[in-house]
Amino acid sequence: MSKLCITVSSVPMFSSSLKRIERPVSATLRIVCLKAHMIESNTNLNCVGGMLRRAWKQWVTTCCNRRKKLLRALLVLELKAQNIFDNREEPHPDLSIARPNRFGASLGYETFYASFFPLWFWNIDSAVGRRLVLVWVIVMYFGQALKDVIQWPRPHSPPVVVLEPEYAVEYGMPSTHAMVGSALPVSLVIFTLNRYEYSLWVGIVFAIFWCVLVCGSRLYLGMHSVIDIIAGLLLTAFLMIIIIPLVDAIDQFHLTSPYSPFITIPLIVFLATVYPKSDRWSPARGDTCIIMGAGSGILL
Repeated sequence: MSKLCITVSSVPMFSSSLKRIERPVSATLRIVCLKAHMIESNTNLNCVGGMLRRAWKQWVTTCCNRRKKLLRALLVLELKAQNIFDNREEPHPDLSIARPNRFGASLGYETFYASFFPLWFWNIDSAVGRRLVLVWVIVMYFGQALKDVIQWPRPHSPPVVVLEPEYAVEYGMPSTHAMVGSALPVSLVIFTLNRYEYSLWVGIVFAIFWCVLVCGSRLYLGMHSVIDIIAGLLLTAFLMIIIIPLVDAIDQFHLTSPYSPFITIPLIVFLATVYPKSDRWSPARGDTCIIMGAGSGILL
């Protein structure tokens, strides 16, 4: 392959060198023919002028034939190179690295949500489950809406290799994977620390490991840049400062107030209506409506 690349790259140099050689020689022969014509007209040396003109025509014909052969050879070389590139094998990712990163990315997809939240409701603690769902809905709504407002594209490919092309149509800023990957474990530690006996350091290490696994997977899979990740983490920190003190009051309102359905359902419809419109189609708005519908159904 390296020899082929060297040959292809050296073809323009050879062609330009041929042109540089042809030009001075061609000019010299023209001068010679002009002088021969002058000699022929003045001294009637027809044989000398005719000989030089024939030599000139023969040389031009030879150069044209050589250039045709060169162009034909270049065309064959280009076709062979294209055939080699078309038949090359695609690189396979290292499974020891790809599998953990794909698992980290799955912590932000529907399959994980459909199993994680019911696990808390049915098997562990429904009070913690309701609070986690509330945080999840709010964080995802703001993250998805800001994507369609900022309209920052995902990393360009190439040079980045995108390993999840089915999600490449969405915008990338901020990273909702980073937002959920930081909001859920931190909320889980906050909501369970006073309800269950375990060390705070265990919860901190668990939350950091979860967050790093999710954020690192988005970089490895080529779906986000470092700026997307940082923006998602900063936005989550800002939202958590506002949400966490209000979670208990909102949960208590949904449990005790008979007016909660009349407030929650119109609020969900209003948020879906005012969701910002994108200049191109993406699944962001549909996914956000599904998240709000699932969250309101669980809370009610």
